[in-house]
Amino acid sequence: MGRSTEDVLAETHNVFTRKFTLESSISYSYFSRKDLILRGFLALDAIFLGNLNLDRIRTNNLQLDVVGRYTLTPNWQFELAVPYLYRMNQYDSVGEGNSSQRYESAQVNDGLLGDVSAGVYYRIMAEEESWPDWVWNVRMRAPTGKHPYDIELVSSESGNLTYPIETPSGAGAWGVSTGFSLAKTYDPAIVFFNLNYGWNIPQHFDDISGLGVVDVPGEVDLGDYIDYSLGLAFAVSERMSLGMSFNQRFYGRTQQRLDDQAWEKIPRSDTNTATLGLGATLALTENLSMVTSVGAGLTEDTPDYQISLRFPYRF
Repeated sequence: MGRSTEDVLAETHNVFTRKFTLESSISYSYFSRKDLILRGFLALDAIFLGNLNLDRIRTNNLQLDVVGRYTLTPNWQFELAVPYLYRMNQYDSVGEGNSSQRYESAQVNDGLLGDVSAGVYYRIMAEEESWPDWVWNVRMRAPTGKHPYDIELVSSESGNLTYPIETPSGAGAWGVSTGFSLAKTYDPAIVFFNLNYGWNIPQHFDDISGLGVVDVPGEVDLGDYIDYSLGLAFAVSERMSLGMSFNQRFYGRTQQRLDDQAWEKIPRSDTNTATLGLGATLALTENLSMVTSVGAGLTEDTPDYQISLRFPYRF
């Protein structure tokens, strides 16, 4: 297996030929969303009377990851990932006093540990002439990051803008996922496909109201999800490869319930994220590689764009 082919497989699949891999990475993503809020009524079927607000949230996410992968045998591999997130959120509200020229804004910045995850990979079948490399995985996510509940909300002096004083860095619940990945080499190209299903374990919180005024204890069940990715990569030389991929994830609707009450589904909590990515891998030394990628969000639930830079060192 050539060096560029090994690098491509390591980023899109799993490679069991290296005993230990330590990867450090940095990624940046930008997300912008606008919501038009009408508070009033329509008179004479044509004239709106009331308050008009155009709210905008802009989020800049900077994430640092350290990932370790240990190959126990040619068929078993273990992984541990530790993320650190720094978020810069800008909240804007236009339409104060029914004026399109007046707006208020607030900025909230936080740097916090994210949700730590661990995974186990088992190689079901090695690649053959007529069969792809087939790997099964099980992953678990721990709620080590700041959850999005129990966060206090504050309002501007006019009451036109309401925003949280902190930003979350985790889901707030344990998560388990399982799936498989396939990779087939057609020299000089590699085709890969991944499919996973994830469960989120219901978690109890002291306040699920989202108001931050009076504690309303209850339980939250984040929606399960299914995701897949597929792509194609080319080894253009012994040390460099280029690739493109498509990733999509479907989240089910989140449910919540107050203590001793029935479950209630939260409207608009189901999401669909999709990203089209382009990347390049370059072998810097015998053991160190540099992996670059750029992703474009294709749905409103996805960051507008993402940029990442990874440096896997393989022992």
